[in-house]
Amino acid sequence: MSQPCKSIVNLVPFFKNNQVLKVLDYGAGKLRNTIYLLKKGFEVYACDTAKQIKKVNSLIGADKLPYIIDESRLISHRLNVDLVVSNYVLNIIKEDSDKLKYIKNVYDILKQRGYFLLEVRRKTERTPTDCAKAFTKEELNCLISSYDFKKIKDYSSKISIIFLYQKIS
Repeated sequence: MSQPCKSIVNLVPFFKNNQVLKVLDYGAGKLRNTIYLLKKGFEVYACDTAKQIKKVNSLIGADKLPYIIDESRLISHRLNVDLVVSNYVLNIIKEDSDKLKYIKNVYDILKQRGYFLLEVRRKTERTPTDCAKAFTKEELNCLISSYDFKKIKDYSSKISIIFLYQKIS
């Protein structure tokens, strides 16, 4: 398995200090963050498309992880998690309406005062103007502004934007 995202590794002490116990890795991909967080003692739910889940299960075996959820059934689970982790997921969602639906799902899944760790590819002066796979900080904040989130931390780098939000109502 590959290494977890650096943002997650760096924020584990913050999460532990703020009583984060239950985590959703939303768009879990190859489960690198899921497995890391499980090893750190969190209760972790991994969520992705049915196609990705099938691919991952064939690699690791379905019995290795207790909570893998098909994205199409996520809302019916009413998880009420302390933290949602989203690493580069918004970069692969093509339609703006689907991006907004994804953020709404995050909001609905989080418990009151829960955290949303969002990491995306940063748009730079070299990024083509029609590139929907990268964001500026302003574009990202605009997407999030439809919901009641407060930005807690900003760990942005040259290649990515990393925000930690908290659900405030």
